[in-house]
This record gives sequence, structure tokens and C-alpha cells, in this order.
Amino acid sequence: MNNERIRTTLWARLAYMGALIMILTIAIWYYLAGCNALLAGKKNDIQAMADAKAESIASWRRERMADAREIADTAAIARLVGQLAQPAGAVHAQTELGEWLRHMQRQGGYRSIWLVDSTGQSWNLLKDNADSLSATIWPLAHQAWEKRAPLFSDPYRSRAGGDEISVDLIAPILANGGAVRYAFLLRLSVEQMLRPLLQWPAPYASGEILLERRVKDEVIFLTPTRGEDRSRQIFPIEKTSLKVLLDQPQSLLVRDYRGQEVLATLSLVAGCDWFLIAKVDTTEVLAERRTRSLQALLLVLSGFIFATMAQRIYHARRENWYWRQMQNAQACLSDSVNHMQELELIVEASPVIALLFPADQSGPLRYVSSNVRQLGYTADDFYSDHVTYRQLIHAEDWATNEAMIRQYLAAGATSFQHRCHIQLRDGSVRQANQYFSTRTAARGGLLLQVLIILG
Repeated sequence: MNNERIRTTLWARLAYMGALIMILTIAIWYYLAGCNALLAGKKNDIQAMADAKAESIASWRRERMADAREIADTAAIARLVGQLAQPAGAVHAQTELGEWLRHMQRQGGYRSIWLVDSTGQSWNLLKDNADSLSATIWPLAHQAWEKRAPLFSDPYRSRAGGDEISVDLIAPILANGGAVRYAFLLRLSVEQMLRPLLQWPAPYASGEILLERRVKDEVIFLTPTRGEDRSRQIFPIEKTSLKVLLDQPQSLLVRDYRGQEVLATLSLVAGCDWFLIAKVDTTEVLAERRTRSLQALLLVLSGFIFATMAQRIYHARRENWYWRQMQNAQACLSDSVNHMQELELIVEASPVIALLFPADQSGPLRYVSSNVRQLGYTADDFYSDHVTYRQLIHAEDWATNEAMIRQYLAAGATSFQHRCHIQLRDGSVRQANQYFSTRTAARGGLLLQVLIILG
């Protein structure tokens, strides 16, 4: 019984642990699946936002190119530019151009406007800025004259050792029959003009949109990074990830310049080699889900602790109940043993010898009192079947004795008596009275109880 109880308890605990492991496995799978689904949804949202921002920048570039074409195609501007070379009309032409260019500056947000010609001369038509021309502007101007079309310069740092990135818009002008070629240089601050277009919408505080330009295998910042030195130019995404992004724009989980894992997506700006990288920290994207998962985990752990305590209390109470039952059984057994010992002593001191055996006399005796030694036998002689009831009855009386027993049993008698001779172990014979009674065994079958009294 004790072993069975131990096995039952062991199986119950194994089943409990198996159920707990299964619940935790399902919870982990559900959490990971939810995180993947959340990231997939955010990828689509970020990609759509980046595409919209890229289109806004492309539209801004088209508007600026439209300004340059308007300058290049306006005959009045070409006429005023031509008058700059004539001493009589130079002052008037410069005044007219200044007023017109100030209006364009306010409308287009240009930081400064210069006029250059093919002889190397330049005019700072707006005197209220401290910008200076770099040597790289002349090759660009010649390229615009040859193509007879406006063009954007590559982004560059407008001041030596400075931190502001600028871009120049070149608008070619042909005046005086083309003998002298002119070009307007409209300078724009990339950060000042494009930062409003690159603002990350709510709700992510770690969200950041970077405008980049691909130069061979490097990526140049066109806008400064948040909280970083603006002189830092190389975007340190792994080259493999960057190549994948540039060759096939998509969303990826990569590490940014801070070493932080981010969800990044790339979108190309139409009409140029610029592109946008929109990124947000994965920790912020998954923060709410991780909080909910932690709460769920704490709930599961609380349930586990509660179930464990309840199980321990249940098993402790069950153990106490089993212990009490065992103590009661032991007490009853001890009482029974004491009663049996007392009965044995009574029977031992009496002249009555008690026998119990199947009525059909099959098998050894079920019980024989220890005082059978009065006849020279021991109880073990009967239990081991070395001596039987038939051997106890004298041979001359056995047939009569057996016939009498069968007769009474057939008649349904429950008690009867008979006198016969008993064979002692030493060979002597004594007369004895036999008192028979019948009773039913616990597992069925009829038992015959015989009390023998010598005399």
C-alpha cells in the first residue's frame, strides 16, 4: 500500500511538472511569435513612412530644379546678366537682379546666391551672407554649361572644419550670344531645408531618419545623427547588411552607429543617389509586449507557486491521514495479537484441542491449537501436512467417523458430536469426544471445526 501511494504521488508530480513545462513552452512560443508578428507589422509601417519621406525629398528636389530652370529660361534674367559686363548698366542690372533674387531666396529658402562666369569672375549679389565659393564650383559650372541644363552638386561641408552640409544648385545662363557664359549658384543647407521633412512621427522616442548618399562603398551622412558628433560620416552598418539594403531595399534587424539593435528600412530618393534610412530601437518597439509578457510570466509563476503550495499542503494532509490510519491499524493489530495470545494461553491450559480444516478435508489444516502436544504432536506437523486429521483418528474408527461426518453435512447440520479413538504419536490409543461445528470461510467454502476432549 505504501509503495502504491509513493508511485501515485510520483506520477502526479511528474504529470504536474510535464504540464508546467508544456505551459511554459507554449508561453515562450506565443511570445516569440507575437514579437515576430509585431516586428513584421512595424516593418511595413516604417517602410511606408520612409517611402513617403523619400517622395517628399524627391518632390523638394524637383521644386528646386524648377527654380533653376526658371532662372535659366527667363530672357529678362539673361538680359540683366548681360548688362553686368557693361559699365553703364552694371549698377542697374545688379540692383534689379538683387531684388528679384531676394524674393527667390525668401520663397525657396536659399542660404546664399552667387553669379559666376566662364572667365572666373563671381558676384555675391546678396551682401548679407559670409559664404565663400569653393574651387569645386567651377567644374560643376562648366558641366552645367556643356549640358545646358541645371544640376545639383554633391553634398559638401560648406566651411573648412565646419559641421554644416550644403548642396549647390547650378542654373546656367547664356548671354551676349554665348561669348561669355554665366551661371547662378543657389546654395542650400541640407539640414535646414530637409530636417522638417525628416522628423520622426510619434510615438517612438528612439525613432530616427537619416539622409544618406552612397559614394562607392561608403555612405555619407547628409544629416547629423542624434546625439553624435556631426563630423562622423561613415554609417557603420555591417557592409553585408548595407549592401543588401542598397541593392534590394527592405527592412532588416541591424545594429546602428551606437551598437544598438534597430529595425531599419531603406528607401531610395528618386532622381539621385540619395537614400533614407529610417530606424527605431527594437527594445522600444517590443517594450510594451515585453512588459505584458513579464506580467503574464509573473502571473504564471504566482500560479505555479500557489499550485505547488496547495499540492504540498494536500500531500502533507494526505500523509498525516495515512499515518493516522496506519497507527490505528497497528493499534488494532496489536490488540488482535494480544487477544490471540490470551486465547492461546487459555487454550494451552485447557484439555480441549481445536482443529480447523476444509469440510472436504482437502489440503492442510487451517488451524490447530498448540496444546495438540498432549497427543505427542506439534502444530507444525499438521501445518506442514506431515500429519493429517485422518492419521489422528484410529484406523478402526475412521470409516465410521467419516461416514458420520458426511451424513451430518448432507443433512445440513451445523453442529454434531461423535466419540472415537485417537491415535497418539507414541502408538497408544485413547478415547475422545469430538464436537463438530461448521462455518463458511471468508473466501467461500465450508470449514469444519473440531474440538477434541480426551476422556
